[in-house]
Amino acid sequence: MPTQGERFDVEFADLSKGDLARLQRSAEINSPYTGLDPKELFAEAVCRIKDGRRIWPAQVPLVTFLRNVMGSVATAERKTRSRESFDGSFVYRPGGGRAGAVIVSLEAFSSPESSPEENAIRIQNRKLIRSLFENHPVELELVDRMFRGLEGKELQGDFADILFRRAMARIRNTIIAYREHNR
Repeated sequence: MPTQGERFDVEFADLSKGDLARLQRSAEINSPYTGLDPKELFAEAVCRIKDGRRIWPAQVPLVTFLRNVMGSVATAERKTRSRESFDGSFVYRPGGGRAGAVIVSLEAFSSPESSPEENAIRIQNRKLIRSLFENHPVELELVDRMFRGLEGKELQGDFADILFRRAMARIRNTIIAYREHNR
């Protein structure tokens, strides 16, 4: 019986150009905000499959499994980077649900290790972020909940799924547009 690495080599050699293009696109979609370029993300996913860190079920097609592994590697990288490089403003991590996720840490807005100047800048950033949503009560409520450190179901609270996803998408898109416009 062939090893998982040998099985991977055989099936990868048989992939069509279309399959390879889908894998490349998946790597491009998953790589932003990870610190990895698409080729590095793809290579890391391949390594995890070939060395057995990710168990490949026999009934799952290679393209599907490889795309899922790239997605989980990217999510882990984004979580690591967002914890390491938080600068007191919103950190955008795509994924995390259909609408994406915008993660905010309350401690980033006041920290005992921060100088008074740094805390003043963080408070100003918080006011700026809230002002972006002053005419959108659902989004404003979600932003306030994020400032309090809520995530997942606690963040969603009693909002219906569709309303929550739309509001999170609006928050994500507004912040991305604001950052792009103010670079």
